[in-house]
Amino acid sequence: MNTLKTLVLAFATTGALGLAPAMAESRGVATELFRPDAHFNTEDVETAVVWIEVRTYNDPRHTSWHSVTGTGVLIDGKRILTAKHVLDGYFDEIYIGFGGNAGHAGQMILWNDRPKEIKKWDTIDLAMLSQVEAPKWAKPVKIAKSAPAVSELAMSYGRPDLGGMRIRIGKLTDLQSPSGAMHFDFNSSKGDSGGPTFNGQMELIGIHSGTLETTTWSSYGGKSFKQTSYSVPVTNIRL
Repeated sequence: MNTLKTLVLAFATTGALGLAPAMAESRGVATELFRPDAHFNTEDVETAVVWIEVRTYNDPRHTSWHSVTGTGVLIDGKRILTAKHVLDGYFDEIYIGFGGNAGHAGQMILWNDRPKEIKKWDTIDLAMLSQVEAPKWAKPVKIAKSAPAVSELAMSYGRPDLGGMRIRIGKLTDLQSPSGAMHFDFNSSKGDSGGPTFNGQMELIGIHSGTLETTTWSSYGGKSFKQTSYSVPVTNIRL
């Protein structure tokens, strides 16, 4: 496992944190890479990482109810940031899941459609839910004051399966993309959209938006694949 580029951790969806020995070792590497402090671990921010399920019951485009899933992160002021495309379109209900990791039992809350409490940015893939009644043990994350530099390490969280949690580590490869998004060299999966990206001090620097896959062909007929994940920066946005 290349812990510098890709780190995937599987957490128990309910009850206490469950880590296999190999995963526990990798998690220790991640902690050391990000902040060499014996009293620091990623559980400090995991209580703020949530899964989001957007349910639709009466959409004429579908014969039965369907749902869209994503990830989000709790910030101060009872607010959750996520990707705008997770909340796009008509929906009937939004469910938000806290815990199921970091030693906390899973807790799901129903966040009904309240348009005045949903903010969507026009030109970037970012949305915010307000008045979210989070559990008392959920700790809002801190937003970084400045963007990272190219080649700096970053950590990305995703909760793609309504409970499990994935953590990936990679480097910032591009800060000047035409879309304004930050590009990283770690991969991502469906359902990771809206997940937080942190800098080395575990401060929020971006919200995961998507993945671009490129194929390179060699002169000998072989090919290789490369994934680039991109996040919307939040250090320069008024929230």
